[in-house]
Amino acid sequence: MCNSVTIEINTLNEYISLIKEKKLSEYYFRGENKKYPTISSSLLRRDTSSLLKDEKFSFYEDIVNHYYSEIASNIGEIERNNFLAFSQHHGLTTNLIDFTTSPLIALYFACANKNDVLDKNTGFVYLINKEKTIDISKMINEVFISPANSYSLIQTIIKNNNSFKAFVSYLNHFFWENSILPYNQNLTELSLRLSTMINDESLPSFLKEYIKITDRISDISEISDIFDYLPELISEYVSNFDMKIDATTLQVWRYIIMLYEYFNNVSYLAFSKPTEGIIEFPQMPYFIYKTPYKFDRIRNQDGIFIYQLYHTFATRYEDVPEEILRQEIIPDVTIVINNQKQILEELDFIGINLKSIYGDFDNIASYVNNKFF
Repeated sequence: MCNSVTIEINTLNEYISLIKEKKLSEYYFRGENKKYPTISSSLLRRDTSSLLKDEKFSFYEDIVNHYYSEIASNIGEIERNNFLAFSQHHGLTTNLIDFTTSPLIALYFACANKNDVLDKNTGFVYLINKEKTIDISKMINEVFISPANSYSLIQTIIKNNNSFKAFVSYLNHFFWENSILPYNQNLTELSLRLSTMINDESLPSFLKEYIKITDRISDISEISDIFDYLPELISEYVSNFDMKIDATTLQVWRYIIMLYEYFNNVSYLAFSKPTEGIIEFPQMPYFIYKTPYKFDRIRNQDGIFIYQLYHTFATRYEDVPEEILRQEIIPDVTIVINNQKQILEELDFIGINLKSIYGDFDNIASYVNNKFF
C-alpha cells in the first residue's frame, strides 16, 4: 500500500532544496536522531508483557488516571480538556507520537538530543503525507475526558454509539477524497486470514460470510468486490445506528462496518491453534491530534500528534488479555541525515537550536553552556 522513498542528504542546503524541489511542504515531519525498529509512541514501543503484566486491559487508563489524580487540583480547565496532550508534554507515557509541520524542526531533532550532540551517527526525518491523515482533535477532546474508562479510540468506537457515528463521519469524508480500494483490500485479506484461525463453533457471523465467499472467489474480479456480498449486514447496521445511507456512500459503509466487525469480534475469538497465525492491525488512515492547548513547546515546534491506534484482545479467555494490536506508522518518505554535527551548527546559525526549540529556562541554560564549553 505504501511505496516508501528513501533519500540521503549531507548539508542543510541540500535538505532545504529537497523540500522545495520535491514539494514536500504538504507532509508532516518527525525527526529521530538514531534508527529505531519502528515509528512508535512511547506507550506502544513497550513490549506486550510489560503492558499486560497485571492481566488487565486497562494498562493505559491506569497510567493516565493515576497521573490525573496526582495533579488534577493544580491544573486549570484548559489542561483538563486537553489532558492527553498535557500528559505527553510533561513526559507521561502515552500513545501520542510527536510530529511537526516544520521540516527544519524535524531536522533539528534528527541531529541532536537535548543534552548532547550526536556526532558520527545518522539521523532520520520521516514524512507522512497529509492526504493520508484525518484530524480528529475534536473527537479526542470530547471522548477522552479524564479520568476515563478508556483512552483507546477503537474500544470507544466499539462500545459507544455516538462515537461510532462521529467515526463514520470522519471516514466518510476521508474516503470521498481518497481511494478506498487499498484499505478495502487489506481489511478483506486480514479477515479472510482470520477466518482460517478459529474454531467453527465460535465463528462470528461476518467471518462466516467471508468463508462462503471464498468458495466463489474465482468469480470475483477484485478482492475488494467481496464487500458486494454483504448487503444484509449493511442494512442491519444502518438500522441499529439510526443512520441514513445512499448509493454513493455504500462502499464507504461496507468498509466501516467490516472494520467495526473486525475489531469487535477479534476481542472474543477463541483460537484452536493460536500460534499458527498472526492477527494484524488493519491499514487505516493516520489520526491527527492538534491540541488547542498551545503550551510553549507545541508553539515553538509547530507540533502536532499522531494518535497511534491499538487494540487489546484475549487469545484464550475473554478476561485475560494476551495480545495488543498496534497500528504501524509507515513513512511515505525517509530522509537520511548525514553530518549531524555540521547540520546542527548550520541550523543554529539560522536560529533553530535548543533555546528556540524549547524556550524554557533549563534548556536556555543548556544552550548557553554548549556555546561556551
